[in-house]
Amino acid sequence: MNAQAEISLPAAATADGTCTVPFEPSEDKRWYPLRLRQGQPMQILDVLAGHGIYAYVARTYRRTMVSGEARMKLRNLLPGMLFAYLSSHDFEAIFRKKDDAPESLYRQLSFASYCYDPSYRTAGLKPSPLIIPASEMQSFILATSTHDENILVLPDSWQPRGRMDVVEVVRGRFKGVRGQMMINAAGLKYIVVTLPGLTAIRLPHLHTKDVKYFSYDE
Repeated sequence: MNAQAEISLPAAATADGTCTVPFEPSEDKRWYPLRLRQGQPMQILDVLAGHGIYAYVARTYRRTMVSGEARMKLRNLLPGMLFAYLSSHDFEAIFRKKDDAPESLYRQLSFASYCYDPSYRTAGLKPSPLIIPASEMQSFILATSTHDENILVLPDSWQPRGRMDVVEVVRGRFKGVRGQMMINAAGLKYIVVTLPGLTAIRLPHLHTKDVKYFSYDE
């Protein structure tokens, strides 16, 4: 199967716009999902961006009632979660307080914790941080940065049924997103983007002419 093309991802920016961090791919960095015990993901994004660290918070529009009137507001798609793009050195320094992590950064991230790779429970391995593969993270960011209100988070119990085609969107607002094609009970086709060990999202219904088929995901 062809490798996924590298596409520009949106820059990380603080809420007040005073600091932006462009996404710069690096072989030394990995995607770490972080959970917050309190506070808002955008506040932590501000902290990381202020230290030159790229981070991402998935947000989509949701219909909210305000004074009896329906309005669309940006909401966190995965409440209490963000993704940090870190080298293993930076990860150890920040979350295990080793080496040269700035004291202010360590203190400001005291309410954030990394996710564990769930495979260690069944494999009898030492607990290790969960790392999201770069290709899956790229598709997740491309999809959710549209803020499309029809993107859904699939329940934890969701499992693919049978063999699923691997496809990539070739036109439209989701161009560049790669995932698996699923068919619901009504026969409608949807693309699912999976973050292994964490979650999966379902894109809105797309026309087959907008996607390119690659192969079966065995």
